[in-house]
Parts: sequence; structure tokens; C-alpha cells
Amino acid sequence: MTWADHWAFARVRLGLSKEEFFSLTPRLFAMLCKQYAAVRRETHTLVALLRTDIINFSQIHPRERILLDDLLPPENDDRPSTLPRRLSAKRRQRIADGIRAMFAHCVEKN
Repeated sequence: MTWADHWAFARVRLGLSKEEFFSLTPRLFAMLCKQYAAVRRETHTLVALLRTDIINFSQIHPRERILLDDLLPPENDDRPSTLPRRLSAKRRQRIADGIRAMFAHCVEKN
């Protein structure tokens, strides 16, 4: 994520003022983001619990009961990681081979 993405997240999602955002250290900002994710997860859990009750105990309920985990979003945050993913040499080689094969296929057609 870029600096602008962090700033926008702090302003819109966390409700921080410009002064509050600039007074934070990276560690404090990360802690606020972690707490935001935890509160959001709790909200999703409560809504998913209500949905499982409605689905499982309705007149036209499914044969197999819906579990809470079926309706919860993934654990990780919807924001991309701030650290870039490092490719291993083997994976990088497979990607390069795939691209070369794709271009070789295109060249053969012409």
C-alpha cells in the first residue's frame, strides 16, 4: 500500500484527523488497524450468526445445516499486505516459462 492508501484508510475508516494521523508512529497505526479489523470481525460474526439461525430454522431449510464459518469472511483484512510478496527462483522460472510458452504459441499462429 502507498502512503496515500494509509492516509485514506486512517481518515475514512478510522476517522482520524489529519493531525492525529501525522502524530502516530507506524507501530501505533498498525495497532489501530488491528483493532479496527477485530471490531469488524466481531460485527461480521454477529451478522453471520443471525443469518445461520434464519437459514437453518426457516420453513425451507437446507438438508445440511449451515455453519457459522460458512458465512464468515476470511480472517485476513480486505486490504492488501504492505509487504510485497517475494517470489522464489523456482516460481519466477515457472512464470517466465509460462509467458515464453504463451508468446511462442502466438508466434506459431502468425
